[in-house]
Amino acid sequence: MRSVVVVGKGKVGSALARAGRSAGLRITTTAARKLPRSLPASDLVIVACADGAIESVARALAPKLRIATCVAHCSGSIDAEALGVLRADGHAVGAMHPLASFAHASAPPSLEGAALVVTGDTKARRACVRFGKKIGMRPIEPGKLHGPRYHAAAALLANGAAALADAATGLLVAAGIPPRLHGALLGPLLGSVAENVRKLGPAAALTGPIRRGDRVAVEKHLAAADAAGVGDLYRAAALAQIPIARRLGEAPKDALDALEGVLKQGEARRSQERAIPRVRRL
Repeated sequence: MRSVVVVGKGKVGSALARAGRSAGLRITTTAARKLPRSLPASDLVIVACADGAIESVARALAPKLRIATCVAHCSGSIDAEALGVLRADGHAVGAMHPLASFAHASAPPSLEGAALVVTGDTKARRACVRFGKKIGMRPIEPGKLHGPRYHAAAALLANGAAALADAATGLLVAAGIPPRLHGALLGPLLGSVAENVRKLGPAAALTGPIRRGDRVAVEKHLAAADAAGVGDLYRAAALAQIPIARRLGEAPKDALDALEGVLKQGEARRSQERAIPRVRRL
């Protein structure tokens, strides 16, 4: 693996290009919307553009590629068939999805040790694996992959964590902590959760009052969350923790039953309150 062409200068394309250059690869970048007349010979062409544009970019690439070039897109929700027009021309095609959070082009994530989920034709997979290892990622080849389910799992975690962090800021403000400190508080906390997930697995990474079966603490949390306008979100997240706590088996069953009852009772009450029409005063 010596040279790579990255098609797409967005957050993902820019991060992969930067990582490739840092690893000593010869990287050529081009905008997906305006391809040059020709592309240099390369070991791999990476298509890093919006899902809806992959097929049109593939068609535009077709006359510009050298014979038997490996091409892979970076989508996690669609498979290599999106590059089918290139396969028909004799190119090996694949998909390589970097399992990382790309929030802003100016602040790319560290890809060291991150998973690179690879599918597609054998030759293309081998090229993607070599590229991934070269930039310090951990290539994973799951075989047949249901893209929408896989990508939904990634989005649930990555996007859900960001949404929970944003919701937590309202409670921090109510607790007296100014916004300028929120990142410094929440970032390392999320990092410690991620480390526990990596070392122990998702279920064993659960901590806090639900795992302990601490009803008093949860009731205090509910009061604070309701006051901050995030009570529904707290209840939903807490209810999702109950079956995990049951599997872990540290809290007594009756304590978890009581906690579940408190959470569901509050959830039902809130639903009723939302359903009651407000009478407009004249």
